[in-house]
This record gives sequence, structure tokens and C-alpha cells, in this order.
Amino acid sequence: MPSLESQAVTLGYENNIIIRDLDLAIPEGKITVLVGANGCGKSTLLRALARLLKPLDGEIFLGDSPIARMAGSDIAKKLSILPQGPDAPEELTVYQLIRQGRYPYQKWLRGWSAEDEAMVEQAMQATGLGDLRHRPLQKLSGGQRQRAWIALTLAQNTDIILLDEPTTYLDMSHQVDILELLHSQNRKAGKTIVMVLHDLYLASRYADHLITLRDGKIYAQGTPQDIVTTDLVRAVFDLECQIFQDPLTGTPICIPLGHIQNARPEHNVQDGQDTAHDAP
Repeated sequence: MPSLESQAVTLGYENNIIIRDLDLAIPEGKITVLVGANGCGKSTLLRALARLLKPLDGEIFLGDSPIARMAGSDIAKKLSILPQGPDAPEELTVYQLIRQGRYPYQKWLRGWSAEDEAMVEQAMQATGLGDLRHRPLQKLSGGQRQRAWIALTLAQNTDIILLDEPTTYLDMSHQVDILELLHSQNRKAGKTIVMVLHDLYLASRYADHLITLRDGKIYAQGTPQDIVTTDLVRAVFDLECQIFQDPLTGTPICIPLGHIQNARPEHNVQDGQDTAHDAP
């Protein structure tokens, strides 16, 4: 399994530096989640790791090779990315979209093979889309469409999958559905998964390794249980909160306070309790 890391990487657009002098090693075979406030550089970093954005300085390595010097077809066999808001012709069917994931393996003298077909079928079954193979993208729900895009990355059959906000615009049920699918691919197939999420609770629940970004630098990284504290949430998100333990997973749950502290004086939010005082 190839490693993915950055060495002294600086990223930005023209004169706007977003990330400066960043050293980062993505744990192999784990789920890594990038979190932080808007504009902190999460998506910028993910794009650079996928070679969609050229660093202003420093180097990104895929395995032992600088990714900037690798052929695109070689990268596409080791690393796949699902960007925010991916786009494709609406008349494409689920099957036709997922087939796109096999293009890195097509050569001049090699047509569509039994292996290609098997990988597409496997991706459809893994994402529960077998019965929708002939349905156009325009007739899919948001959750079904997102699963189709994830199936495309699975058909690409890479050891590393990068996803930029894969749960955006999905309701709670579909968010969990997508994250459970990715968790299953990590646990069953051992794939290295790196994704950007906005929801700190879901990030903490599904991440093996959590990376928090602030002002273009890594503020803290490690297991959610080790690093998610009230001090971290205050520093990274400028938010007062209380941290509790999820009784099902043992992972942190962040309860934002905000106006709650002052809006309902008859309630006491302390030590995990919301206890109403008796009326006089």
C-alpha cells in the first residue's frame, strides 16, 4: 500500500497563501478526517494531495515518488478523489458513470476486459446500486447519486481514496449511510481513506486519525478520543462547548453551548445533564 505525505508544502492561489510549510503523513490503511473552520485549508490540502493543485513550495510524495513527477495514469491506479459537487451529463446511467473508473486501465491495444466488468459489478454491489444500474443520474436521489460517485472511485480500485465533503447536502440518514459505506471499505478492503467533513461529531465517530487545521497549519492530530477537547474546539472553531462520550462508540460528542447558557436560566447544563429546577 503506497504512503501519502507532504514535506514542507506551501499552498495557495496567486498571492493568497493558505497553507505554509506543512509536514504531514497520512496513516496507511486508516480513515483520516480533516476538520477545521471554513477557509482553514482543508479542501486546498486535499486537492494538493491528489495533484489537482501544484504546491508553491515543498513536495508531496505518493509512495517513494514525488507525485508531481508521476504520470497521471500511474497516479490514477493508486489514488482516486471525489471532489465537492462532481459533475457528469445527467443522461448518463449509473452503470455508465461507474465505468469511468476503469479508464486508467484502458490502453490502445487493450479493450474492455472481464476484469473491468467485474470491478464495476463489485463496486455496484458494494454501494447497493445493482438494481439502479440503468437509471439515469437525473432520476437519482441525493444519497443514491453520491453512492454512484463513490462506486466510481471503488471501480478505480485504488488503495487510497480522497473525498471532499462526501456528506454535504445529504440528510442525516444518508450521511450515516455514506460514512458506513466508507467505513466498511476501510475495514474490509483495507483502503486508506482521507476525507474532509464539517460535522465534528461524525468526524470523531468515523475517524481513526483526526487532523484539525487552524490558520493554515495543523493545530492537533491524533485519535478523536485523545485530541477532541473543549480547548481544541474553542481554538479551532471559536466555539464554547462541552464534550461527552458517545455511549455506543466511546468517541467524543461535542455539544455547542452558544446562547444556551443564557437563554434558559431555569435549566442547568452541567456534567452531561440538562436538569430543570423546580418552580418556586
